[in-house]
Amino acid sequence: MDFIHDFGMLEENKLEAAVLKKPVRELMSPAVSVGEDTGLLHAATFLQEHQLNDLPVIDQEGKLIGLVSYTDIGIAMLINREIRKI
Repeated sequence: MDFIHDFGMLEENKLEAAVLKKPVRELMSPAVSVGEDTGLLHAATFLQEHQLNDLPVIDQEGKLIGLVSYTDIGIAMLINREIRKI
């Protein structure tokens, strides 16, 4: 049985070669991203609304500069909470 991240286990049937050779442009969704100055709450909401695990972050020129995830946002919020307690 095969395993593909985000899909779990697949049936034992192998994919046909034509499917494997399909260009990604035929499978892509429109790109979504946030700017580097986007707030954590907005980014978390955006992830949820678009059902994403990772969110591309772009600079002012539209260049990809990184990814942010729920984990990144959660850690940032927890660190901020701990700092405010001290």
